[in-house]
Amino acid sequence: MAEVTILKFSIRKSLDEKHGQRTITIQVTQMLAELPSKVPEVSEREFLQEALICYKHKAFRAAIVMTWNLAYDHLLSYILQHKLSDFNTQWPRSFARRHAQARVAVMGAREDFGELKESEVIAICKSAAIISADVYKVMDEKLDKRNSAAHPSVLHIGQIQAEGVIDDLVNNVVLKIHL
Repeated sequence: MAEVTILKFSIRKSLDEKHGQRTITIQVTQMLAELPSKVPEVSEREFLQEALICYKHKAFRAAIVMTWNLAYDHLLSYILQHKLSDFNTQWPRSFARRHAQARVAVMGAREDFGELKESEVIAICKSAAIISADVYKVMDEKLDKRNSAAHPSVLHIGQIQAEGVIDDLVNNVVLKIHL
């Protein structure tokens, strides 16, 4: 098994040297490298650095998970800084039963969002017009991709899948939702 992996790596390396990298690979790598200057939050920069390390080392499942963490953390920062009232007003409307049973009735800190599933948070954001329907679609779809990458499965998660998720989350969530 190790010999096959070494052979695959050797073949890939020789092909990369001969043909270069795909345009999207170059663009995603450059986008990730330039993003730290555009990300104001320290926690977001940490997620970004981990995503970049994972991507560079071809840990594509991990890169997807860390990029999701970056985008979701960015959304939570935006809610906490600009839309907390809107979120707290919409939460009991969207999930009345869940709200009635919650330990925290009003979100006030990042830790409070642990009361909800990530899918519920983005649904509430869409209903409260905190995010657009398009941003919701991106986040909902990428949450499914993150779940596939994070949990054991037979699905192949390679560079192409990772680049698509990273590109979508960075360009359509992190850079669209302005803190």
